[in-house]
Amino acid sequence: TDKSFADYRFSVNNTSYVSGCMFWGNLFSSLLLGAFVGALVFLCVWQATIVLVQQLLALCIGVGLVIFVRSILSKFCRISMFSGLYRVKPRSSNVLMLINECVNFAITTATVLYRMLKLIFLAILYVGRMDSR
Repeated sequence: TDKSFADYRFSVNNTSYVSGCMFWGNLFSSLLLGAFVGALVFLCVWQATIVLVQQLLALCIGVGLVIFVRSILSKFCRISMFSGLYRVKPRSSNVLMLINECVNFAITTATVLYRMLKLIFLAILYVGRMDSR
């Protein structure tokens, strides 16, 4: 027999949660997602916040370009200065690693904000799940 059979045998009445979770979970998840998208569109269209949204978008594009250029330069520098974990050019690689740490210190704020927004978005979508407690 199944080892978790005893747990399921005493939770027979919990199967009635499924229909309620299917309805209310989808409803709340859809409402939260609609409110989130509606608020985002409202902030992009409202005259009082459109300048702020444009500045935020310009900032995101700038940070994205810096991260993109940094990743390309890092790849080329890794190819020319490192062989695995061995430093082929120690002086240049030390300078590169110092510059990389300084840039990473500044870029990590964008990473934290990105992870925070992703967590909020996933929490909005997770409300509608019925297969977890």
